[in-house]
Amino acid sequence: IVHRPDLPILPAEQSYMVHKFGLSLWNYPAATIVIEGALFVAGFWLYLKSTKALDTVGEVALWAFGFVLVALYVWTLNSPPPANPNLVTLMGFSQLLFVAWAYWIDDHRKATVK
Repeated sequence: IVHRPDLPILPAEQSYMVHKFGLSLWNYPAATIVIEGALFVAGFWLYLKSTKALDTVGEVALWAFGFVLVALYVWTLNSPPPANPNLVTLMGFSQLLFVAWAYWIDDHRKATVK
């Protein structure tokens, strides 16, 4: 939604049908923050409503995860881009820790919606 219109929806092999999408909201930082925030809150709320904590870990770790994600988002709003390209790579790989953390949290919750 916030990306500029350069995201292809179909594979490149079907270049005759490539349509690129995006609303260019990056040009409007306030709108980007509001929309990304709303999407995050909606997703978090849907996950809360469709799962139930099996134990304290499933409850506390989920809220800690959400807090860390919001804190990192706010921090990146005011931080300059990394000067070292290797740092960008390290940051990309560090996202695997968040995937593992989310998997661990999900393992301590059960689905309530069928």
